[in-house]
Amino acid sequence: MKKLLQFILPIFLVLFYQVNAQSPGCTSHTSGQSAKTSNGNGFLGLNYSNAYPGLNYAQASQTLTQRYTNNPGPVLPAAVDIQGLPCGGDPAFILQAYLYYIVEGNNLWNQVQLENPMGNSAIFTADMIGDYSGGKCWGCSGTYHYRADVTSIIEGNGSYTISGVPQSSFGCQDTDGATLIIFYTDPNATYLGEIYLYDGNITQDVSIAYASQTFTGFNVCDNSVAGTAFSAFGDMQDNLLAYYNVWDAYLNSTYYSIFPLFYNYCENSCSYTAGQNSAFFDAYGGYDCFSWIFSGVYYQTSTCTTFTPATCVVLDVTPFEIAFASKNDKRFSLNWNPIEGHSILKYEIEVNEDHRGFGKISEVNAARMENLSFSGTYNPVYYTEIRVKAYDSDGNSYYSNTLKIGKNAEGFMVYPSLLHSGDKLTFGWESTENQPYFIHLFDMLGKEVLVLKGEASKGSNEIQSDIVLAPGMYDARIISGVNSLSSRIVVH
Repeated sequence: MKKLLQFILPIFLVLFYQVNAQSPGCTSHTSGQSAKTSNGNGFLGLNYSNAYPGLNYAQASQTLTQRYTNNPGPVLPAAVDIQGLPCGGDPAFILQAYLYYIVEGNNLWNQVQLENPMGNSAIFTADMIGDYSGGKCWGCSGTYHYRADVTSIIEGNGSYTISGVPQSSFGCQDTDGATLIIFYTDPNATYLGEIYLYDGNITQDVSIAYASQTFTGFNVCDNSVAGTAFSAFGDMQDNLLAYYNVWDAYLNSTYYSIFPLFYNYCENSCSYTAGQNSAFFDAYGGYDCFSWIFSGVYYQTSTCTTFTPATCVVLDVTPFEIAFASKNDKRFSLNWNPIEGHSILKYEIEVNEDHRGFGKISEVNAARMENLSFSGTYNPVYYTEIRVKAYDSDGNSYYSNTLKIGKNAEGFMVYPSLLHSGDKLTFGWESTENQPYFIHLFDMLGKEVLVLKGEASKGSNEIQSDIVLAPGMYDARIISGVNSLSSRIVVH
């Protein structure tokens, strides 16, 4: 009932925004294996397992909800901070990475964008790993759990920025939160690390509010020298603490008291014993709905195998900054100062146009030692990122900051975004080629009120609808090729 109270809050105007591996044991080293499809509903299935010298992980989690006004997360784009990746976050030592997130609403939110600390960004198509019809007591159509393989974008320690998932102050089409979890190998470690990662969708309604599962599929070869057990949950709310104070969990049979942050990543340090082949986990919600998206069993052993650790050298790289000297609707000019303390051979200009990845467009000789510059052209109808990459005489490379230019991040617009009942609605977007499109319009309860489909032409597209909309807020979503973008409108 307390969630239904959210719907009687006064409606207010908001701006629209873009949403655009199993080898138990330890006698041999295995490459990770990973499930490709949904692991089902009502349980968490083994998605990724690996046993590898120096295997460890780093994670960062963030509450993203806007519908829970007691403790909302930041408005997108939202950053999560990753630290501890070896060798400065060199991709050569990254084994696997996933971005998990929970959506309350409908099942159209499988596109997510992630930008790494180097300024590279990409849009990923996530697997829906489970759904629960009816959702978590918010009156929405369902609770949907997603997992995106983001291994290819992982580079560097620092802020990874999430965008493209839904947010809403009105209940549905809202993201509970997200976790970025990265598995890596530490080349200086002398232990064998093993990970077993389980995911799916366990959603409990208010009449049950308890879930448990015993995870299997592993066999501990010797007593661990270190270990953890972890889980992540959505919709754990702090407004019930005064009445029940009952949010808790067991992680590998080890008690964990949860302070609810709406989206919670929970982790305990624990021991695993030789021969152990199962681990008990549970969660208790105390008369309130919640969902459980993933759990993990991780341990280190020192006697199960022998190997000689590798080494890495982390270079002390001084970042260099570029800036626009000038820009207009078709041309740009850059200025930057040379990197000091390194024998730089050349600078390459790289452009990422329309989220298709960075590529070289030109290079600048490094013979000049000051006031380096470059001028070029860009297509103003595309969102474009520009950076400079430098190479030294030892074969190392360094990146500048990233500048953004061209069409703003929305890319898909519905106009007018503020309209009166009876006004005609126009959908406009840019298409990189001739390809089918699908447009969906949803009210704030997740009900689909309009579907349009057809063939988009390369370049600018506009589609007008005569639909008469009742006053309220609506989310419009277009799927065209690999792009999936969203905008919001308000009807008075």
